[in-house]
Amino acid sequence: MAAQGWYSNAAGAYTANNKLSKKLRTVGQPMFRYRQFSDPQQEYGRKNGKQFLFNRQGNLTTTLDGAYLSEGVPIPKSTVAYSQGTLTVYESGKAISWSELFDTLSEIEVKEQSIVKSLVNDMAKQLDYRCYSEGANTGDACYIPTGTDANPTATWDMDGTPSTTATRRVQVFDLKNWCDAFSWGIYGSTANTYVPAPPWDGTNYVAVCSIGALRSIGDDPEFEKANYYGDPEKLFSGEKGRLGGASASCRMVADNHIAGRLSGSYSDECTVFAEDAVIEGVCTAEEVRDGLPGDHGRDQSSAWYYLGGWQKVWPVSAGDNRIIRVRSA
Repeated sequence: MAAQGWYSNAAGAYTANNKLSKKLRTVGQPMFRYRQFSDPQQEYGRKNGKQFLFNRQGNLTTTLDGAYLSEGVPIPKSTVAYSQGTLTVYESGKAISWSELFDTLSEIEVKEQSIVKSLVNDMAKQLDYRCYSEGANTGDACYIPTGTDANPTATWDMDGTPSTTATRRVQVFDLKNWCDAFSWGIYGSTANTYVPAPPWDGTNYVAVCSIGALRSIGDDPEFEKANYYGDPEKLFSGEKGRLGGASASCRMVADNHIAGRLSGSYSDECTVFAEDAVIEGVCTAEEVRDGLPGDHGRDQSSAWYYLGGWQKVWPVSAGDNRIIRVRSA
């Protein structure tokens, strides 16, 4: 039987237009963790060249002997050892172009709702990666979980390259090792002894951990017990909280952007920070710029731009260490 209906345009579907939502849905974005643990250098900026030099001051070149004085003997003289680091700045940016026709006919506001939002999201991801690759991931101290879950051990490499393959997931045993190593300044053996590293916030070190690493630590019965008796609300809410060694604790922060994604098959990647671990030199802070219209205004564009760089502050060659990288060969 013939009838009016929605089964075809001729039968009636032409009597209404489809409505377009004015809300533009955006694809999910990862968490950006690394840049917040770098220290911007306020004295560096424009008209200062491509490289930024920074000095590191060591301790007096003496042994721990009490520095006792004898009557009639002059006070002995010592010296302070200095070293110098170099930070190099680079340009970063990405642009999007669009036509005047697209802008004019679109029912959604093209520039602010779509173009700028996409540029800002990309900028955050790219600069977080640069902070990681130029600073956080250049630390010399590499920690590799070895042994078994029941009998955990660990291997340290202090040349910046892990030469051993991890044989287990991370657990509370490892977290305590990171805190103790920073607190003592001893990384695995007395052959790898440096000065103690101060906690990142004065009390705690900070570990940026992959989702897999946090799952491994959270499943450790020792961690569950510590959180249950110390702060049961954190265990209930799913917050990983903090736990530590004999002299300091470590705050754990989740990262689903880089950690565990760029290191091959090892999913329990972590980067642990002490105070003054990474510095950032900024010539031009990140910003979104509009390009000059072309083709008599028909060709438009916007871009994000940044000029700066990152560098770890203390290599072990300077007698100090402020970054521990939990990795696998």
